[in-house]
Formats: sequence, C-alpha cells, structure tokens
Amino acid sequence: MALPAGLPGLALLLFLPGFSLLTLFKKEATLVELISISLTLSVLLFPMAVLITSPLSTNYAPALLGLMTSAIALCQWARGTGFKVGPSKAMPLLVGAAIFGIVLFVSLKTFRLTDAGMVHGFTHGMDLNFHLSIARRFTVMPHVPPEDPYLPGHFIPYNWFMHVLFGGLSVATGVEMLAVFKLLVPIASALIFLDAYLLAKLAFNEAAALAGSLLYVLGSGLSWLLVLFSWNGARLDLFKCLVYERPGIMNMKYDATALYFFLPQTQLFGLLCMVFGLYLFALAVKDRSIIASAVSGLVLASLVFFHLINAFPVFIALGLFSLYFIFKERKFRAAVLLFLPLLMGGVAVLYQYTLFPANSGSQIAIGQHKDLPVTVLLALGPLLPFGAYGLYRSLTNDTAKLLASFALVNVVSVTVLIMDLTGNTYRFLTYLYLPLSLFSGLVLSGWLASQKAHKMATALAVIALMVPSTFLIADFYNNNTPVTLATAPEVKAIRWIEHATPPDAVIYEKPTYFVKSPVLAGRDVAYSGQAYTKQYHGVVYQDHMDRIMNATHPESVWNAMRGDRVDYVFVGRREADFPFVKALADPEFYEKVYDEDGVRIYKVIKKCPIQAIS
Repeated sequence: MALPAGLPGLALLLFLPGFSLLTLFKKEATLVELISISLTLSVLLFPMAVLITSPLSTNYAPALLGLMTSAIALCQWARGTGFKVGPSKAMPLLVGAAIFGIVLFVSLKTFRLTDAGMVHGFTHGMDLNFHLSIARRFTVMPHVPPEDPYLPGHFIPYNWFMHVLFGGLSVATGVEMLAVFKLLVPIASALIFLDAYLLAKLAFNEAAALAGSLLYVLGSGLSWLLVLFSWNGARLDLFKCLVYERPGIMNMKYDATALYFFLPQTQLFGLLCMVFGLYLFALAVKDRSIIASAVSGLVLASLVFFHLINAFPVFIALGLFSLYFIFKERKFRAAVLLFLPLLMGGVAVLYQYTLFPANSGSQIAIGQHKDLPVTVLLALGPLLPFGAYGLYRSLTNDTAKLLASFALVNVVSVTVLIMDLTGNTYRFLTYLYLPLSLFSGLVLSGWLASQKAHKMATALAVIALMVPSTFLIADFYNNNTPVTLATAPEVKAIRWIEHATPPDAVIYEKPTYFVKSPVLAGRDVAYSGQAYTKQYHGVVYQDHMDRIMNATHPESVWNAMRGDRVDYVFVGRREADFPFVKALADPEFYEKVYDEDGVRIYKVIKKCPIQAIS
C-alpha cells in the first residue's frame, strides 16, 4: 500500500483500510455492506491520513494506512476473530454497477488529451478546471491545506479534502491524476446510492430502501418542464435551463444529486460523506457500538474538510437527535456513544476555523430568498406529501427520527439563511432531498406493490414526474460540446514548463477562469478569474492584471511582473493579440526560452536593483 505500484496499489488503498475498520464493528456483513462500507471508508479516510501525517510528510499517508490495516489484522488474528460475508439482494449491486458504468462513460469524455489538445465539456470549464488545478498543484507541491494555484502565496481555506484525495492518491500510486479523478467520480457516484440504500434499510424494509435510494439518485424535480415551456425550436443550453439563469426561480440553481455525478466537484464527496456519516451514526445507535461511533466520528471529521456547508446541518441534526436519545436512554454509555462523533467532528471544526479567510463572515446572513416557494415546488413538489406521510408512518424507528431531525434542520436553514456571495442557499434543498426521498420511498414502494390500481398509477406518475430531468442532464453531459482548453502546441509548451521550470515558478497567462498551466503542469499562475479569489480570499486583482496585458512599455510591464513574482510569461492564442507582447520583445527585461508552433514562453529576467554608493 505504501509503494507506487500503480493501479494495484490504488485498488489496495481504496479497499483494505476501510475493510479493516469494518471488521472492528461488524463480524458479519452482506456483500453490499462489504463493498459499500469498505470503499467509502477508504475513500473518505485517505485525505484524513494525509492531514494526520502532514507534520512529518504528506507522503506518509499510505504507510499510516498500511500500518493501521496490518495492526488490525494482527489484532483480529490474535483474538481469533472471524468475518463472514453473507448473501445480499442483487438489485442494489446491479444498480450501483450501472451508475458506475454510466458516470464513467461520461467522465472519460471530459478533460482529455486529443489531437486538438486538451479538451473538456463546455460546462466543465470553470469549477472543475479550478478543482483539478488544485489537485494537480498538490502533486507538484504537496501541502496541507493545498496551495491555491490561482493566487500564489495563498492556500485553499475550506472544502479541500477532494483535492488532497485526487492529488495524494496520484502521488502515492503513480497513477496519473486525471485518471484518478475519472475513476473516483464514478466510484463515489455508485457509493452514494449504495450508502443511501443502507441508511434507508436501517429505518425501513428492503423494498422501501431500494425505492428511496433510487429516488435519491434519479429524482431531479420538475425542472424538465422549464425545457418544454422554453422550447422555441432552437437548440437550448440545457444546463442553463435546468440549473441556472431562470429568472424568478432562485435562478433554478437547485442541484439534484445526479448533477454532481456529471459535473463533479467538492459537493459530490460532501454528499457521499454526509450520507455515509448519517448511516454510520445510525448504525452505532442501533448496535450500541462505541467502535462504530468512533469510526463515524472520523467520517464526520472528514466531512468538515470535504464540504463545510454539508457539515453544518449534519452536526446540528446529530446534536438534536443526541439530546433526544440521551433523554430516552438515561445512561452514561448513551452519552459517550453519541457525543464521541460530535467531539471528533468538533475538533475538525476548530482546526478548520483557523483556516477561515477574513471574508468568511460575509458569505452567510439571516434572510429568506424571495423565490424559495416556487423553487421548492419545482425541485421537491411531487414528493412532499409522500415524504410527510412516510415520516408519520416511521417515527417509531430511531433511524427515521435521525432523518427527521436532519430534514427539520434543512427546512429551517433554507427558510432563514441566505448566501448572497456564493448563491449556495439552494444547497439546503439538496440536503433536504435525502430524507424526503427516503421517506417517500417507504410510501411509494408500498403503493407500487398494492393491488389497488389507483395507488399503483399514482406512484408511477410521481416517479415519472421526478426522473426525466436526470436523464436530460445525463444526455446533455454525454453530448456536451467539447471546448479546447489548450491547443496541441500549447499543451506541448506547457509540458516544457512542467519539465524545465522549478515547481515554485509563477506563470503569467491571460487572467481568466480557463487558465492552463495549473491543470496541465501544476504551476501557479499570477492570477485567474476573480470569482474564486474573491470567494476564497476576498482578493480582486482583475483590473491590475488587465492593465498589464494592455501596457506596452517594457520596464513598466517588467516592474508589474516582478511585483507579482512572475517567473515566466506564456504567450499562446489568447495572449498573442494583447499589447504587452511588444514589451516582451525587449531582451533587457525578458529572455525568450521557448518558441514553437506559434507559442512563446519568456523568462522574466531578475535584474539587480541599482545601489547607491557613498
């Protein structure tokens, strides 16, 4: 596990650590539990191992996980503990395999090298380019938290475990980072379904668990109706129709679960951590297991770093449920059982708090979005009565009460909180959809099995209303028009940068969201588009960078470059028409170090300052 063994090493790291922890709190598991728990734990705990070992080296994480696995194996062998894998229903595994295959098929089509250069789907350009750039930067300059390649000297202050996961696994195994990304996204997508199935099975029966988890990953609300109402015979930008730029409907920025399968980002792993954390916590309560409680604490601590907004409603819901459960049990063991995960998560919150940017307080405020009622109707409407009825029918079960607490927290959050800077208020609807779909699955599965025609017809109609948007999204991303991020000559030039420049070199290219040097070579750029620098760091340098590109005086451009610690200037198809190219021709300030196929790279000469002599 600690050797750069390529795909075999990656397979070991993605299974053995989680499996070893599984044997500590379960002596028997179904095949679904074995696969789902082992893979999910391994995926979520790898970046935690990187964080724990970071004071020594970020490269020691595989060794730590290997030692942990070996220690658990020796302990179980000495105790004579056995582990049994029992049979399980085939349908959840078949659905999980189908999700994996579909998402993998789509993932392989984005951020790939072709004869035209590096291409990606149109809507993958901004967020995914940014996240993959951070992960690539981590492979070149490992640091906890990872460096922000869009703003030299700064670090990613929150939601950074996904980048460490991609980059760390690439460094540990030797597998190319983009290959790790394209493999882990389908795995995480399938695991979200399987973990939701296991969570629902704790509260309900087999049929209800399957129906609810399928609704969770396939239901996307009524946004497909907007396509019909907007249809004018021309080709639509489906992404904008379904998700953005729908005036008066919260910009229709409700993100269904499946959207993150095809537009992967930190939220995908946040959802995985959220669902699995709730499942492990519920399992610890059901089995009264301190070990399962401790492992759920590790998962919840990871959730803080995978996606902070996810952690907020989860922790509050767990706190509310814990108070109820301790009042019911009136035992010290119950307090230890429930507050151990919250304590471990709280330690992670305190560490995360030290990384918060100065502008973090301005990203959330008390208020209500004016378009909330219409958005709720379009996103969740058909399931609301069924979810409420399912909740009423199942409140005798502790897992159902935990889900009800989570639903209540998100109802309150989406009602009284707004996030104007990021527009992420809708996320609470995304989280609310988990308990809503699982409770609805309890009712709809019963109606589908009913002998009454009107119940069967109603259940089929509700499902038919919820799933078309997901298929439209999947088809859209599968057929998304490719965009060339970097032409073949530009890819060749950036490969030169990767091999001929030091890891801490700062590259100047056109300040836009679609920069190339970070994702291809792991190098910092002087600046990128201001959406991320403003959100993460409260920094806006766009005007300053634009002035550089429009200046023509060699020394003034040089002074600005040196002030921004620029080492190399990349001149490709986007930069070639700007006035500053004339200034770069002055050999007193710049040295041309690369010139092939219309792409040039200039090294900024580090002149010694003139010193006064007395």
